[in-house]
Amino acid sequence: MWTSNQTISYMCVVAHYIDKHWRMQTRVLAFMELDPPHSGNVMAVALFECVTEWKIENKIVSITLDNASNNDSAIRDLKAMFSV
Repeated sequence: MWTSNQTISYMCVVAHYIDKHWRMQTRVLAFMELDPPHSGNVMAVALFECVTEWKIENKIVSITLDNASNNDSAIRDLKAMFSV
């Protein structure tokens, strides 16, 4: 998540994976503007929609976030979405 000086919030989703030739690959899956406030739930829904659009919801090993407090609720919400 990043908020511009115009208070526009953006989220970037990046995937790191090993290809069939055992080479590390990195791809930007999405760069999106999120409506305020960028609460944990808003972030979780955006991330979940991104990974389901790419059909990789069963291939995620980890998610890396910074230590912002809204990330705790985002992870809780994501766990619930993935467990359905």
